[in-house]
Amino acid sequence: AFSLKTGCPLSAVPKLRTSDIASGEQVDSAAMCYFISAVTTLVVASLPSSSHGASTCPGSVSVPGFGKTSVTGTWRGSSGESPMEISASASVRARMGARAYFADSCVDGQYDNDRYLAMKLLGKRFRYMTDISGAGCGCNAALYLVSMKQNPEPSQCSDYYCDANSVCGVRCTEIDIQEANMFSWHSTVHAAADGAGMGGGFGGGPSWTGPRDWTLEEYGPNGRCVDTHKPFQVEVSFPTTSSGGLRSMDVVLSQAGKPCHVSTIVGASYGSLAEISHSLDAGMTPVISYWASNNMLWMDGQGADAKGGCSVDQEEACGESVQFYDFTLEEIGAPEAPLNLVPQTAAPTAPPTAAPTAAPEIAPIAVPMSSSTEAPEPPPSPPSSSSESSAGDLDKDYGVYKFVGYTSASEARQTCGLRSRLAMPKTQEKQWQFLAALAAAKKDGLLTASAQDTAWVAGQYSSDRKLWEWDDGTPILGLAWGENQPSARGHQEDEPWLCVDNNRVRDAPGMLDGQPLRFAVFCEDVPVEEDPVVLATSALMHVAGSGSDDGEASEQKEGPSHWASELVMRDETLPEGVDLAPPSPPLAVAGHSAVAWLGALTLFASSSLMLVGILLPRFARRAQLSSYEQVGSQSLVEDLEA
Repeated sequence: AFSLKTGCPLSAVPKLRTSDIASGEQVDSAAMCYFISAVTTLVVASLPSSSHGASTCPGSVSVPGFGKTSVTGTWRGSSGESPMEISASASVRARMGARAYFADSCVDGQYDNDRYLAMKLLGKRFRYMTDISGAGCGCNAALYLVSMKQNPEPSQCSDYYCDANSVCGVRCTEIDIQEANMFSWHSTVHAAADGAGMGGGFGGGPSWTGPRDWTLEEYGPNGRCVDTHKPFQVEVSFPTTSSGGLRSMDVVLSQAGKPCHVSTIVGASYGSLAEISHSLDAGMTPVISYWASNNMLWMDGQGADAKGGCSVDQEEACGESVQFYDFTLEEIGAPEAPLNLVPQTAAPTAPPTAAPTAAPEIAPIAVPMSSSTEAPEPPPSPPSSSSESSAGDLDKDYGVYKFVGYTSASEARQTCGLRSRLAMPKTQEKQWQFLAALAAAKKDGLLTASAQDTAWVAGQYSSDRKLWEWDDGTPILGLAWGENQPSARGHQEDEPWLCVDNNRVRDAPGMLDGQPLRFAVFCEDVPVEEDPVVLATSALMHVAGSGSDDGEASEQKEGPSHWASELVMRDETLPEGVDLAPPSPPLAVAGHSAVAWLGALTLFASSSLMLVGILLPRFARRAQLSSYEQVGSQSLVEDLEA
């Protein structure tokens, strides 16, 4: 896009006159940044929109979930080749200097805002693949949205182009899904009068620090999550609030075969979010462009922290073209659980289908009411301060989850007991149940203001694996972070614990000002397949079964002992009158009976050892968690696996 994408410090756009520079007066770096970027952009954008003999209607693209859309191209390069190449109605290849608009229809050599596409994306999810493997430092491969359909002014570029920086003389709302190269990525929302906007991603700038939602090791050449040498998938969602307005722009970058992804949530606290929401609802025109500049450090520079990817931009080294393909559009459907704590799954190995399956209709599960006709007991009074109540002091069931009080991160993992655990809402359904429990506890007065309005969840950061994971080691796919979270980016080991506050996820340290942080604790039952008592009982029965021949095993299954073992596994008691003790052996077979009793004692001893082997690591883990709270920043996974 030939719009001014300064990425300069997010302050008011400085007013800078050319006379200030000509006079030799000192100008601050922010003002100079805007001046240089504006001059570079306007010079390029003001070049005539000539097709150089190439058609301005290169073809059409199929977008499953939306339909077929035409592509209208403009040309700002010097080559006689077509600026845009479309193949198999699925792929758009943009050559250097090209810009193209999605349209309802296209007439060669003519531009008309009425023909441009107004794609309504509010409450929708838009996916595509991109290949930017030739776009190095100084290159900008962009896909963004502007309100061109609603712009009646031809503009200085004679093609009705508009954006938030008035590059062609007309301003309009702009949403940058992608401004990227192999070393950087920016996603930004702009109100029509806001050239700077609010953004996220990674990269920039020359003297300040741009967004740092991930690292160059995670996204970049040979990146651990996204290797920019290869194509990767872009997913952008525009979820809505309960009132129907835009909540945020959520961007996820993923790549088949990689163990992780990178993501950013943009605009949740943007002051002009209502304007962005209105534009998305009215419909916006997707734009694809590819351009280069030696002044692109605002996007890909190393930044003041020296963690960005580029120290120098080299536009002459940019690859000939970039590619965008496999576009799909779908309804988000039922609102996704705000925590987005879904276990990691394998990346897709094939393009999305033409009709993606909608998200399941999952609603928050109401707190079950007692079947008794008696009035429920009033809830216990909330503690007046965090020091007055520990976990276990207050117990109240809320469906799947039980509120037990307040405590520290490590103690929270010990409080729930042997057959329960700290809340681990892995599925979207469990997340809604967890949020419903939080809301009900707050209504009952058990969750108070400030820190005690926050609840721990059984997730933590692994400094060894460089990802967030559940306490059982399962990686977490993506986190719906609250505003300005995670707060420990770049040194996440200092705040390795996960908690939920205001229905969003936060990171947290174990200690603050020398005191343990104490948040609300909700427990859930351990699944049957992980229940240590069930595991121990199963092991006991397996050993018992393996110690007899087939005939004895068959008799065991039909007798009361097997029935009783099943009851034990279900944590039930024996029916009255059932006696598992074997009858007294006749004197004639006393010798055989002694051998049998000796075998039984051996079986009991071995089974006890197995039970200890299952339970001991749990207590050892609890002891280690307590020690981690004292050191604060060590890796749980590394030591516990050892």
